[in-house]
Amino acid sequence: MVRSNIKAILMERLIGVYALTKVIDSPHIIANGVAYFVHNSDNCIKYYETGSYILNDEEHAFHQERLFVFNDQKMQILSHKSQLLHEIELFCLKMPSCAFENVYICNFDKYVLSFSLYERGLIMNYKVVGSSKDYSIETRLHDLP
Repeated sequence: MVRSNIKAILMERLIGVYALTKVIDSPHIIANGVAYFVHNSDNCIKYYETGSYILNDEEHAFHQERLFVFNDQKMQILSHKSQLLHEIELFCLKMPSCAFENVYICNFDKYVLSFSLYERGLIMNYKVVGSSKDYSIETRLHDLP
């Protein structure tokens, strides 16, 4: 029962449209855009972000999609191709921020996700480490003005 409440709270708090700021440390990039969390089904939220950044004096567009799939015990984060990226036990979420850390391994690369809700948005940080990768991505979502 408690897990169902966590699921309902988390789903309700995620749904919305947010201003997005994404900072990548190497190469140093600051991207701005919009992020959406929308109901896909009773147990699924679709996340979509879109925006742009400047690199080498040229503007580039970006977009990304994820699915947040819930059951009474777990939340799974899937790629746009439905590949499992992260799986989190709901009882492990630290309330009220629903904070968690989780690791995804892809070949020789490790993606460490730190996630935390706050009153008017959320923060998703990735630390990416691999044979030829070593960078961080901080994504901040906050209410639109």
